[in-house]
Amino acid sequence: MATPSVIFVDDERELRTLLTEYFERHGFAVRAAADAAEARRLVADARPDLLVLDINMPGENGLSLARFL
Repeated sequence: MATPSVIFVDDERELRTLLTEYFERHGFAVRAAADAAEARRLVADARPDLLVLDINMPGENGLSLARFL
């Protein structure tokens, strides 16, 4: 069975780090993005099984990114 993958998108570095470490310890392949533009690049490289999006980010917000995806 393939390792489940997740992308966390949040402009707060500490939260991204915390979530990344937690999910990696529980067997997920994790990538993280600081903004919507970076998330779009990550998704273009490989489709994750799950995305966790921050709603309130500078620039493009999580809702707009969700509509795009």
